Amino acid sequence: PKDFKSRAPLWQNMLAIGRCMQRAPSAIASLTRVHTLCTKPPPEPKANDANPAAPSLTASLPLVDSAFRGVGQVVFCNSAASGALLLGALGLADPHLAALAALGTSTATLTARLGGFDSSKLKAGLAGYNGCLIGCAFAVLLGEPPWSLDAALAVVAGSSLSVGVFKLYENSPIPQFTLAFNSVAIGTLIAAREWSPAVMASVLTPAIDLPPLELAAAPLLGLSQIFVANNHAAGALTLLAIGLYSRGCAAHVLLGSAIGTGTAVALGAPGAEVAMGLWGYNSALTSLAVGVFFVHSPQAVLLSFTGAAASASLFGLMKGMATASIGVPVLTLPFCVTASACYALHAVIPGLRLAAAPHSPEANEP
Repeated sequence: PKDFKSRAPLWQNMLAIGRCMQRAPSAIASLTRVHTLCTKPPPEPKANDANPAAPSLTASLPLVDSAFRGVGQVVFCNSAASGALLLGALGLADPHLAALAALGTSTATLTARLGGFDSSKLKAGLAGYNGCLIGCAFAVLLGEPPWSLDAALAVVAGSSLSVGVFKLYENSPIPQFTLAFNSVAIGTLIAAREWSPAVMASVLTPAIDLPPLELAAAPLLGLSQIFVANNHAAGALTLLAIGLYSRGCAAHVLLGSAIGTGTAVALGAPGAEVAMGLWGYNSALTSLAVGVFFVHSPQAVLLSFTGAAASASLFGLMKGMATASIGVPVLTLPFCVTASACYALHAVIPGLRLAAAPHSPEANEP
């Protein structure tokens, strides 16, 4: 994140991104059509639902409730309580990061409300999670000083744009996951930043040479890196927030991050990247997505673990290609691609069944 330097006024670049999203190059358009990814909203709870959504403390303030759920939906938790705890975790790691995450989620939620966004999706927080991630990414990757007005305005513009991008992909048969976030954030970083190759000249220590305790703690940092944070306590609170929603989801996300870390060691990844959790967060999200969208079974567990390893491998490949070509982080694109492939396998692998109402491993039914 520190390897970028500004080359143009931020607002010129944000206006350019808005125009580019209207007429993306055909290659990018083809990729997004193949890997269209987004969290499907659960249907409205019925009287006989086995695991209806818990009553929210913010139910009397619908937009506030939706915004908190939007933070939770970053990790597939349709829960205002989990979302509030996640914001607290971010505040512990970096108050500026938490503030822009809240700004992005609130802006996207309000934009969706004013734009006539589907009410059930709005209520479930699906309008806000891309805005939350944009706030987190811009807080760290734009290179603006903390509490910068430019960064805040960029978050408002980017999170608003993410709602429109979300709607472009919403009719896909495959969930779009965080594709709207990646489209807006990566496009903005390409326009606003220039890669500095001199920073990459340092000697790289392989992950296998990391101290055992540092390596063991890397999966926890992988959870915090989902929100572009690098803090063990934030990672622990992220796990707790997911666990309050679903113990099965917590198991998937932690094991996914651990598998991503182990894959990085096996591939000889740079120790500094592994120690920061950068090889864990895409794997954690992929494993979690499998746990949320599939009925719990041995096939789903195996897919969760192999998907996590594949996501880490793809991260290493995409990271190298992006560094050499466009000079920006790949964010959660490896998760999007791998989770899409995992989702499509339900039609191929016997015994692998999609959940009728995606929720968690312990609640999903065919």
